[in-house]
Amino acid sequence: MFAVNRENGEHRWRADAKDFTIARAVRDGRLFVTSLDGWLAEFDAKTGERLWQKESENDSAGGTDYESVVITPTALLVRERVRSAYPDRVRAFDPKMGDVLWTLSPDEGGPLLDRFWYTGPVAAGDDAFVCENWRDG
Repeated sequence: MFAVNRENGEHRWRADAKDFTIARAVRDGRLFVTSLDGWLAEFDAKTGERLWQKESENDSAGGTDYESVVITPTALLVRERVRSAYPDRVRAFDPKMGDVLWTLSPDEGGPLLDRFWYTGPVAAGDDAFVCENWRDG
């Protein structure tokens, strides 16, 4: 992963991001990236230094990855996409330390479990919004 000078395209820094493949959000000099195998990390946007990283706690055989990351002043919200019969979740992380603040998840074993999903969160100012969806039949 690398940062470029937007005026001339020169590299400002390079960081070994390994499996972190998608830059998702930037706020207050912090860059949040995700991987396709369930990792979330924060990097210093000015230096490329990795500040923390977290692996998904979901051990689904089909795999898990984080999508649709948004940042507010107090939380980093992500949609956790689970490739199995278990539904997607939305999680909020402390943007400074990476600790889980809360999780939105349908009741395990509930009647809509295999037909339920969340959209990715979106942010507007200091607020975030998530839609829940389900399909009939």
